[in-house]
Amino acid sequence: MSTAIRYAAGLSAHHPLKAENLDKLGTEWPRSDWARYTELVRGFTRDELGAPPLRVVNNTGEEACAPFADVYSNHVWLHSSVGNIKQTKAISSRACDCSDNCVGGNCACVKMGSGYTSTGQPVNLDNPLYECGVACACVSTCGNRIVQQGRTVRIEVRYSGALKGWGLHADEDIPTNTFLFVFGGELVKMSEARKRPEIEFQIDLHFHHLAKAKYVLDAHNVGNLGRCLNHSCDPNTVAMPCYFNQVDLNLPIVAFFAKRAIKSGEQICIAYWGLDDTVLETAMGRMPCNCGADRCAGFIAMMT
Repeated sequence: MSTAIRYAAGLSAHHPLKAENLDKLGTEWPRSDWARYTELVRGFTRDELGAPPLRVVNNTGEEACAPFADVYSNHVWLHSSVGNIKQTKAISSRACDCSDNCVGGNCACVKMGSGYTSTGQPVNLDNPLYECGVACACVSTCGNRIVQQGRTVRIEVRYSGALKGWGLHADEDIPTNTFLFVFGGELVKMSEARKRPEIEFQIDLHFHHLAKAKYVLDAHNVGNLGRCLNHSCDPNTVAMPCYFNQVDLNLPIVAFFAKRAIKSGEQICIAYWGLDDTVLETAMGRMPCNCGADRCAGFIAMMT
């Protein structure tokens, strides 16, 4: 079983995880180090115990290694701008007293959001997920604890050449609404995030039930396979806000789910900024889009 996602101590340039020899991963690794690189990748599952191995594939002879962050982690790490965030047990208003499997309409946690079917798929991809947590009376394996149990599907990180670069591909057939993985990274305040020169791997914590985003997840220094998630104008994946053991609605875990069935070998993609007219009209700039979808807009809207 995978370790639960958690809020951890502040991230620094000398974080203890760097002792695990992950600080040198990056595109600068020469091709001759591929064997060592793939051995380190196999060790990534130490961060998600019980998850299927993560495969990295590059058959092009170009750019030897996937651009993983300095520290590979599925967790959310706190920048000093955020301060301490307590995972308190004083969340009885969001706790259930279920004695069953929490699948159905009676669980207090399920009533607040989407909930899951008996096979672990969200009932509604448009609503936030409120999973059971430490204050709940139910068992730790109840049916309303899907995201926190970790990745169960096989995913491949594949290099597709200079035009599309690195991306994520399904390594098995994935049914509609299946949980894929979470976005790991460093939690920073919006004001701090916008000062950073590298914003390529940032995700704003902005969902429809929130008035505005206060925080950003930045996978530049620390992150997981979500760092290689590419854009598509016809995405097969959606990001959902998920809460457990967290009172502040501005701090959801970002969980990715398949919005339709994904075939083995198909690239896993999201829409970076949405596809509606409002987003396209308010974009600060545009960059060419190479997603190849039939409905491709020809560009990706840049909002910062």
